[in-house]
Amino acid sequence: MFFAVSKTAKLRVLLLKGPNARRWKALIYMMIFFLVGYGISVALVILNKVGILLMVTGAVFFVGAFFVLLVVITAKSDIERIKDASAFLEIKNKELEKINKELDLFAYRVSHDLRGPIASIRGLVDIVRVAESKEEIEFCLEKITSSTVRLDGFIQDILNLSRNSRTDVQVQSVNVCAMVDDVTDSLRYMDSDGRVDLVLNCSQPTIQTDPLRLKIILTNLITNAYKYHDAQKERSIIEVTCANQNQNLVISVKDNGIGILDEHREKIFEMFFRGTDKSVGTGLGLYVVKEIVEKLNGSIDLKTIVGHGSEFIVTLPSRN
Repeated sequence: MFFAVSKTAKLRVLLLKGPNARRWKALIYMMIFFLVGYGISVALVILNKVGILLMVTGAVFFVGAFFVLLVVITAKSDIERIKDASAFLEIKNKELEKINKELDLFAYRVSHDLRGPIASIRGLVDIVRVAESKEEIEFCLEKITSSTVRLDGFIQDILNLSRNSRTDVQVQSVNVCAMVDDVTDSLRYMDSDGRVDLVLNCSQPTIQTDPLRLKIILTNLITNAYKYHDAQKERSIIEVTCANQNQNLVISVKDNGIGILDEHREKIFEMFFRGTDKSVGTGLGLYVVKEIVEKLNGSIDLKTIVGHGSEFIVTLPSRN
């Protein structure tokens, strides 16, 4: 027993710092009791005190049985705690791997997507300085404006992503219908030709959720519907529906636009994914939407047919 105690000193120190420290301390006292009991038993054998020896050994064996039971219960509790901690660490390791992978991609794409428009603007400014016609200057200014708008959108997506990861969910009572009207009104400038019919069906007046995050979701989905409408069709339709289903807010943004290829369905929510080189977005919009939806404990689904359009369906629980 002395040998066992000496060889498990580090383990003993570790156990005495855990949540079951009081139990392990009691077990150590019981081990001391055993040592003393064994010593007394040896002395009684030498002195031939059989009557007292039976009483002492009986007490030692009784405490020993209780000791074994307490060891099993305490060890089981610590093993379960270690398993839970191991599972938690595994989840955190996977999250860390995901974050590191996304951070590498983020650093590369941010530097690329910021430097591209800046280089374009610098080149256009040089052209304006030596331009001889008003038409050429106006063309360059239009391109500069387009580049700055793209930069602004990219920076806004980064800010939205940062806010979602850094700030806690702020639950308020949100008038969904009013928010949808506000978002769609601010985006009507995208329909300069008046070719898009916007249909609003809102039967869910209020929900308890984070208003800033909900607005980002609506803005990104409706903006995409405008951006990727089908120019070959005589009329483009965007239908925004908000309804209550089983105490959840269900938002549907449906269009008759160009649709999404089957091979892109699983990739559109990835960071910086763009279906084609002609995509006008930053590649962050749907990624931000997915991250926000998950932060709100919701879900997002996609229905799409190439050439016929797409429908994004967001389900958000009402939070208390």
